[in-house]
Amino acid sequence: MGETFRLALAALRSTVGDAKFREIEKTWVQEHQEQTVTTAEFVKFASGNSGIDLSDWSKTWLYGTEKPSAWPTEASSSTRLV
Repeated sequence: MGETFRLALAALRSTVGDAKFREIEKTWVQEHQEQTVTTAEFVKFASGNSGIDLSDWSKTWLYGTEKPSAWPTEASSSTRLV
């Protein structure tokens, strides 16, 4: 796993919180083991399982062409999907 990917996952954990991140990680592996999936599928899965709109996170940490300017903090209630 590359350093950039590790940073993106750490940023995701910071965005959704430790408990939700562990739940996403565990469920993702159980449901997608041995499968070929896309990054977009993972973002959709993580958004649905966290209840948080992760489009800004993915633009910054996965699809951005520059180093992110700030470390994310846990999402506020205004970014929740529920």
